[in-house]
This record gives sequence, C-alpha cells and structure tokens, in this order.
Amino acid sequence: DKTLSHWHYVRKGELTDIIPRIYVADYIINSGFPFELSIYKQLLKDRFPPYKHYLKEWRLDPYLRGKRVSKILEAVEPANIDIFDYSIIPDDCHIREFIGGSKYQKE
Repeated sequence: DKTLSHWHYVRKGELTDIIPRIYVADYIINSGFPFELSIYKQLLKDRFPPYKHYLKEWRLDPYLRGKRVSKILEAVEPANIDIFDYSIIPDDCHIREFIGGSKYQKE
C-alpha cells in the first residue's frame, strides 16, 4: 500500500532524472529477470493492496498503478518454490531487496 501511495514520487524522479538522461548513457542495462514476476506473485498471493479505495479518495495515480499491476499479476503463474527456500536466487540479486536475504546490508 505504501509503494502504491508513494508511486508518484518514484514516477516524478523517473521523469526528471532518468528519462531525460537516457540518450546520454553509455549503457542501458535491463536488470529484470524472467522469474521475477512469478516470485512476486507467489509472495503477494492475496496480499496485494486493495487499490480501489484510492479512487474514492480521488487519488488516481495509485489507483491506476494498482489496477495495472494487479492485472499483470493475474496473468502470471506463481513460482511454486518453497517459500522459505529462495536459494536459487543469488544473494546479490536486486530482487532480494524486496524478498529478503540480500548480502548487502544497510550501514
């Protein structure tokens, strides 16, 4: 719910800092993995936030983002791996920021 409600900050940063500089970058790296959505689907299951309340609050952006992500996740099969054993995902993979088990620690 916090991610959806703060999405406009993420999008603003993307529009002001990332997209305008994309054409001057030496390299563009797609850091997504094919298994990523399946892992998120398994972890979220029925816990995806109820985004429809944002429409009642006149907060269109989190409503639209929630609706879009929910629709994407509906079309994805869950990973079907032991929820406590994500050893197949490297501990330096960026997805660990969201699922835990990262080798990087906050200092």
